[in-house]
Amino acid sequence: MQSEIKVNRLKADAKNKRAKLKGKKMVRVSGTRLVNGKPVKYRKLIEVETNKKQ
Repeated sequence: MQSEIKVNRLKADAKNKRAKLKGKKMVRVSGTRLVNGKPVKYRKLIEVETNKKQ
């Protein structure tokens, strides 16, 4: 389980680097969602445009 998290973090970092080159940034969004009447916490990575300064 621990290694799984590490692998995911590495993947996220790699994605982040790739995204930064394209002038985007990976942002981790967390929130709660109601799943059949129970609140469930979730996290997801989304790409956000950044203002790239040359």
